[in-house]
Amino acid sequence: MKFTKHHQKDWDSFKKKYKRLKKQFNLTHPKWTYALDKKTIIPKVKLCYTIPYERNKLGDNVIRYKNKQEYIGNRDINDYDLLIMKNELIKYHEQITNEQNRLLSGMTDDDDGIDYWVKEYIQRNTTEMKTLSANTMIGDEFSLMDFIDYLETNKKSKSIYDIDKVMIYDYLLYRYKFGSDKGNNRPWTPSSINSSYRRIRAWYNWMVRKPNTELKFGLLNGMGIELPKIKLDTTTFTKKESTAVYKFMETMEDDLDWGWFVPILKTLLLTGGRIDEVVNMKMDDVDLDEMKWRFDGKGLKERRINVEEELQGILKGMMLDDDGLLINKEYVFHKSFYRKRPSGLRGDGQHSHYEDLDSPYSLSGVRKKFKKMVRHLNLNDKLSAHSCRRFYITKMLMVTGGNVPLVAQLVGHSTWDVVRLYCKDVIDENTLTNLNLKNVML
Repeated sequence: MKFTKHHQKDWDSFKKKYKRLKKQFNLTHPKWTYALDKKTIIPKVKLCYTIPYERNKLGDNVIRYKNKQEYIGNRDINDYDLLIMKNELIKYHEQITNEQNRLLSGMTDDDDGIDYWVKEYIQRNTTEMKTLSANTMIGDEFSLMDFIDYLETNKKSKSIYDIDKVMIYDYLLYRYKFGSDKGNNRPWTPSSINSSYRRIRAWYNWMVRKPNTELKFGLLNGMGIELPKIKLDTTTFTKKESTAVYKFMETMEDDLDWGWFVPILKTLLLTGGRIDEVVNMKMDDVDLDEMKWRFDGKGLKERRINVEEELQGILKGMMLDDDGLLINKEYVFHKSFYRKRPSGLRGDGQHSHYEDLDSPYSLSGVRKKFKKMVRHLNLNDKLSAHSCRRFYITKMLMVTGGNVPLVAQLVGHSTWDVVRLYCKDVIDENTLTNLNLKNVML
């Protein structure tokens, strides 16, 4: 999507409007604003604000802040009206306020806290610092502040008396798998992991030598960080298998035993949603007027996607009655029961049908049904319900010519690295040519 002068004019007008509303609702402090990422195919909206990260090293108790930006779900330039709703503005204001308060509460001079001893270590005496290179000091500060960020983000204890090998290993393993919010968000390499471990160990041993810290010297020594080999399973449908699945859905959409499962399966394939997101989709999550679906994914991170035309009919069929009115229920895919009548009752062996409008299907039930379909169609036994998400990722990478950031946004990945692992299967490293949709659609 080309960003035009017309778009800029609309965006400038929108910013003035939401600033007026923030003032009207008394949401001006702490300060925050919207920004537009024009580098994505459809310009995405970001939330921009500041967070405290340390007290001034000069000891005058002044708090230093740093800028933070994050995408607002999957909202783009076309979602102006949603972004200026009163409840939305209040939500972002509360989110920022809570985050700032949480971080400020951890910045105490309590000598039982990790924050205090990290600050002391970074500011250690001049004589000691003369023996250290500038790179060493920079590396120490980065590693220790990142450790604190991890504890705060994951709401873990920051007491020095709770430090042990398990805490350190959990932190390093997390960074090895998921990376951090700093830099390029990539998972850390083994060398980075071991470097961070050595710096944390050195800090800990320095700290326990100080008076008034009744801790065991060398507690973190000799950990010998054993990192698991991480290999992402990218197994998904072959062309032949996907054709068989789509034919199966067409054949079984009115079948008593399979009819409830087919709409769920189609939704998984057409959205790339996680199985729990789809199965637990609520009526309030779908805007039938705008044809958008709001996800509350991992880590309660919200994203919104446009509902494809094929999916629109499925959702309307599940949400509306014969008169076109919303059905009074909580979940889109309400639970249905199909049971064969016991032998001897009426003697017909026919199916009976029960519905529970107040409950969704169980995740285990959907997974079992998927496996039953795999066996029925004689597909690769390694396929699972999650393969639908991999199928969608692969398809969208081909459609967008390998636009990893965009696809990561669509499927709700906080980092690009997981999505990037699929590229080797679908995108020629020497080719950046966009592929036609017809090349990947079934």
